[in-house]
Amino acid sequence: MKNKKSGIKLKTDKLIMGQFSNTITAYVTLLKSLMHDHYQIKNDPKIKYEARTVSIINPSKLTGFEYQKKLIVTEDYDTWGDHNNSKAMEECAYYQETIFDSRKFEKAMKLLKKNHYSKKAIIDLNKNPTPSNGKVPCLTYLSFRVINGKLNMSAHMRANNAYLVTRINMDVNQAIHHEASRILSIPLGDYYHFVDSMHIYNQDIFAARNLLTKMTFSRRKNRSFKNAKR
Repeated sequence: MKNKKSGIKLKTDKLIMGQFSNTITAYVTLLKSLMHDHYQIKNDPKIKYEARTVSIINPSKLTGFEYQKKLIVTEDYDTWGDHNNSKAMEECAYYQETIFDSRKFEKAMKLLKKNHYSKKAIIDLNKNPTPSNGKVPCLTYLSFRVINGKLNMSAHMRANNAYLVTRINMDVNQAIHHEASRILSIPLGDYYHFVDSMHIYNQDIFAARNLLTKMTFSRRKNRSFKNAKR
């Protein structure tokens, strides 16, 4: 994990790790590694590839979501396969309900305002209230820590659908991290995204391959354009 921009990763048995400068680079790199290296933890007939992942991201720039008295979607995820932003809107409503409307975020911020070095500023989503959609949350908890004068945030996901949803979750968590930094007046630190099961379903393989091809072409085109301007 030497170069944030290149997303150099250390891979062990079914574990993918990386350090990145933004959520888009993190997502594309993890998806590519998961598919190209044919990771598989267990023999699940619904899942094609699966691995545990750890991403360290420096989320200096917001993408996809913002908090403006409530969480809002600010990007068109249609280009990533989310038609009419339906999944982004669903995740946005879920995070708003379980993290902000439940006042769990507010309580975590009060803890850190009282003691910047508290290790108890944790939003546990396995506890009540149960989401109105009745689904078991993929996000199990968010943890906030002030380390070396900066606010770090960790998100632990029990599972993440690597086609599209991982990107959305990274972006919405990043917006929460930014809002916490604003409220506490503490500079942003790193965002840690832990996933016990980052997976791709058989039904999404073709779409995921097309997405990777499109993203790879787009990044190469942008690099060529920048080089031509020099």
